[in-house]
Amino acid sequence: VALDDLTVDLPKGEVIGILGKNGSGKSTLLKIITGVMQPSSGSVETDGRIAAMLELTAGFDQELTGIENIYLKALSMGISREDISRRLDDIIAFADIGDHINDPVRTYSSGMKSRLGFAVSVNVDPDILVVDEVLAVGDDVFRLKCIEKMKQFRAMGKTILFVSHSLFTVKAFCTKGMWLCGGKLMAYGELGDVVKKYEAYLKAEKAKTIADRRLSGDDSPVEKSDIIEIKNFAMLNEVGEKASCFACGEDISLRFDYTVKRPIDKLNFGVTLRDGEKR
Repeated sequence: VALDDLTVDLPKGEVIGILGKNGSGKSTLLKIITGVMQPSSGSVETDGRIAAMLELTAGFDQELTGIENIYLKALSMGISREDISRRLDDIIAFADIGDHINDPVRTYSSGMKSRLGFAVSVNVDPDILVVDEVLAVGDDVFRLKCIEKMKQFRAMGKTILFVSHSLFTVKAFCTKGMWLCGGKLMAYGELGDVVKKYEAYLKAEKAKTIADRRLSGDDSPVEKSDIIEIKNFAMLNEVGEKASCFACGEDISLRFDYTVKRPIDKLNFGVTLRDGEKR
């Protein structure tokens, strides 16, 4: 059972983050809401035009050009040819693939296809936007453009259903949360409460996995701290003081203690800098 007796109201104007591990029913729910799949029982009622970003390249004909596929995809979403023509320049500008817009889609990279699919979906003025792990399309500049467009939708009071495994993104972008587990609705409501329950669940699942492996005699590492443990980490400024903010061009020193728990040949340390979404 992909979804088990799920009954929920998704109010207009909310940005709802849908949480859950792989196989919990998130994508199935979105496919049913958008009409890609039909439920074996029950019903779904929607009010307004839906733009679904599930499979961004779905509906493309590989032999047609980018412009021809804009019309093809938008027509499949119920948009009239006249309406598409009025929005064509905006879609082309948003996709930002240059002269390739006149080439057959079969010559596109996967990133170019995704950009074109996203550009169509967000420029047909939907009432309900359904987003399933598609913010990784393209480069960082295009990704920021996608996020800004979705923020505009949020400010306009449109309804957004948002699936992402990045809790940082969900916390920053959504207003409500929904947690699915094994097809069942575990929690729904204010984002902070739902995220807190979901994080507690993930922590408990991780602890259970570690305990089960150790009970079975499997001593293979589960997490980094099983191999090496870092403690007392600090970032120091140019005068050797702990700091959290640094000026452009300033030298930074790193200080930490470490304990090696398993034999390691040729131990080397590296530093990786990531943003808030761990990219």
